[in-house]
Amino acid sequence: MSNNTAERKRELTIVKRPSGVALIMFDSVAKFNSLGVQVREELDQCLDTIAKDDSIIGVICISGKLDNFIIGADLQEIRKCENKEQVRDLCKKGQILLNKINDFPKPVIAAINGSCLGGGLELALACHKRIASTDKRTIFALPETRLGLIPGLGGTQRLPRLIGLKAALDMILSATPISAEEALANGTIDELVEPGQLIEGAEKMVLNYRDSQDWKERSQGAAGVKATPQCKVELEPEKAQKLLAISERAIRVRTKGNYPAQVEVIKVIREGLTHGIEKGLEAELDVFGELAMGEVSANLITLFFNTDFAKASANSMVQKVNGSQVKTLGLVGAGVMGIGLAERAAAAGINVVLKTRPDKMDAVKEELRQLAQRSAVHNKPDPNADKDAVLQTILDRISLVSNQKDLESADLILESIIEDEQAKKDLLSHFSKQKDSLILATGTSSFSVTKLSQAVEKPENFIGIHFFQPVALMPLVELISHAGTAKQTLARAMDLVLKLDKTPIVVKDSPGFLINRLLTVYLFEVARLAGEAKPLNWIEETMIEFGMPMGPIQLMDEIGIDVSFTVAKTLEEGFGERMQSPEIFHKARAIGLQGKRSNVGLYLWEGAEKRVKINPDMLEKTGAVWIEEKCPPEEKTKLVERMLYPMIDEAARCLEEKVISRPREIDFALILGTGFPAFRGGLLRYADKQGLPHIVPRLEEIYSESALKGTASQRQVSNLLKNYAEAGRGFYSLAGAKE
Repeated sequence: MSNNTAERKRELTIVKRPSGVALIMFDSVAKFNSLGVQVREELDQCLDTIAKDDSIIGVICISGKLDNFIIGADLQEIRKCENKEQVRDLCKKGQILLNKINDFPKPVIAAINGSCLGGGLELALACHKRIASTDKRTIFALPETRLGLIPGLGGTQRLPRLIGLKAALDMILSATPISAEEALANGTIDELVEPGQLIEGAEKMVLNYRDSQDWKERSQGAAGVKATPQCKVELEPEKAQKLLAISERAIRVRTKGNYPAQVEVIKVIREGLTHGIEKGLEAELDVFGELAMGEVSANLITLFFNTDFAKASANSMVQKVNGSQVKTLGLVGAGVMGIGLAERAAAAGINVVLKTRPDKMDAVKEELRQLAQRSAVHNKPDPNADKDAVLQTILDRISLVSNQKDLESADLILESIIEDEQAKKDLLSHFSKQKDSLILATGTSSFSVTKLSQAVEKPENFIGIHFFQPVALMPLVELISHAGTAKQTLARAMDLVLKLDKTPIVVKDSPGFLINRLLTVYLFEVARLAGEAKPLNWIEETMIEFGMPMGPIQLMDEIGIDVSFTVAKTLEEGFGERMQSPEIFHKARAIGLQGKRSNVGLYLWEGAEKRVKINPDMLEKTGAVWIEEKCPPEEKTKLVERMLYPMIDEAARCLEEKVISRPREIDFALILGTGFPAFRGGLLRYADKQGLPHIVPRLEEIYSESALKGTASQRQVSNLLKNYAEAGRGFYSLAGAKE
């Protein structure tokens, strides 16, 4: 029994084929294969065993799992390292192992089905040939730069030599997965077969390659990485250096130095191309070690784990609760949100019934067609599929109706009508009289879910599902339960969110929920600064430089000034004078500004896409200021503190009130829901870095000064923030802090 147990715990096994070809089968006890220490040690042992066995003439590296080959290195092992030397040593052992595959005296083929990512792709690149299946789950990527790292097992050196510098830079810098068909087209793999033919195809490839002139020349040539057989692309030195220089300049402009991995990976590739692959591999180790111990990588890896944990937890709940799957989604409200959700759901394979007015049918059809056309081009399950056929499949899943009765087939009905509390209650009351199993959801961004549940006959079947605009791009969704929400209701809402490839976060019912509450505090402070005649361009410039995807003035136009006003009103009603909206906010609303969708907001817009200039009429009627001078550096520091410190204080109140349980949930929610700069790790990690003993007295100054200037009532710092500061701790520090 003990021997069987030991075998079950092994990650790799060798399976000999009658042809003399051996399979090295990767099959971790975990859901996904990764290149952890144990896997690397077993792989090394397998290679030694095969090298000594004269009856084995070639090797196939293959996964025993249906949906993944190898998804990369073990990030937890990297996180446990205490210094860059330990990280470097970890990667060095991996490089030595992959070089051993590259120099192996028998042909080694990677047979790939499912995700081949990071270290998994680097292992495949070290093999002599690569074959993959046409399974739509088969994808290839080097995603390390998204984690603040670079490929560390030879990927920076082998990929450019295999597919060319430009294609390699595209893959490494974008960190975006490509399909098996795209991998065949750019040369990452050598052959493509149907999933059921993968082993036979790989076996044939081994035998053919073993008899080829290429293999004979290689076997007779010099050993070592210099003899790498996959150097198919000649890299002309002058052209390569020019392309690297152009790419580096573009990256520096785009990232503003906030994401160092993207610049560093270009330097490492340059080192290898200039001084040879061995020097390139050494540079790869040095840079990987430096980046892995850096703050940016730590923050991005934490975000990755937190997002993954949120999705895994939601998926686990869906699996445990019977009848939680959403097969047909009912949508009431064919505005921007409703149409966007309908298209996203249909593209994800969900049948949709969308209610709209009869006079809007043609216009809604056209908007759906335009959205679906983008999906058909950019999100095809099979790159070889006809885009017109994909488009029609998406549209066929959507039924447009004008009668509420036609939504009875839905498993879940989500309303996204105008923000009118009584209108929502009336609508929900009507649908609550339908079948017992129907889940009802509101898409409100401001009203109390608890109050809305009072209009529903079965409140246990009711929940809030708050998406963010634009639906196609924003990955976060807030799920708002009330005291009576049933587990099955929450599970079905989670199933919908996961099928749309979004990340769910469960928040307690509270005015503004989590994201809008914190965002409103931020925008209120921006409005107060505008009311104090701080130049709007200084505000915009400062926050973009801080790392926000756009300035807060533009953000108001994106959200819609009328929508912001509705949320602000809800917060003021819920929290009283502390959340009193600034006077300039009311002025902007009074002159009829709506924002981007009407082309007239704080900015003037063209076609609701192109920002033209700041709205001169708005400046004149609100008293806001826009000047040509650049913002002085010392002023930028004050502006950042002024806009973000009250937001930190409000986040502390959300923790006090149990709106959300943990600091990490606030941080990843703000990154995914508002675009808070990921490299900073989130609002509360930023707060810890600033130091709460610094933030609290500065907040007291901010609150006092804004009250004296008449732009806000006197506010008090939250008890939680003051207590943490007095204890000399942060949101993530000391025992007892729930991360």
